[in-house]
Amino acid sequence: MGHTQVNGSFTVRSCCGYSTNDIKFSIMDPYGAGGFQSYGVVVGGMSFGWNTGTSEKYEMHFDNDWGRIRDENGCHPDPSNPSSHNKTVELSIREVAPATFSSLLTKINIIIGVAVVVGASLAVSVLVILRETRKQKQ
Repeated sequence: MGHTQVNGSFTVRSCCGYSTNDIKFSIMDPYGAGGFQSYGVVVGGMSFGWNTGTSEKYEMHFDNDWGRIRDENGCHPDPSNPSSHNKTVELSIREVAPATFSSLLTKINIIIGVAVVVGASLAVSVLVILRETRKQKQ
């Protein structure tokens, strides 16, 4: 398939009155072939667009490294840093891909197709009957 156009937007909501200016956002081809786009730090929310290239898959990454401590025990949230508080990301995505045979087999398309075939068959039948009727009258 490939060349799926992805458009979306998201809003970052924060608890406790803290800022939302500490989320980084990026989108990429999971196989590494289609590229990578980093939007950097997001303040409040944003809109984005991405074409997947030759794949229909993509990955979105949300990151917050500022509110973390790295020490001998690994990486963990720093409770004293305002960036380590909980955040909610409300995400809205719309994907538009080139039509394929299976994507065209929807219920409404099947109904329309049957209606067109039935209508065309009726029209041809009426024309044949009218022509035969005229021949018989002559």
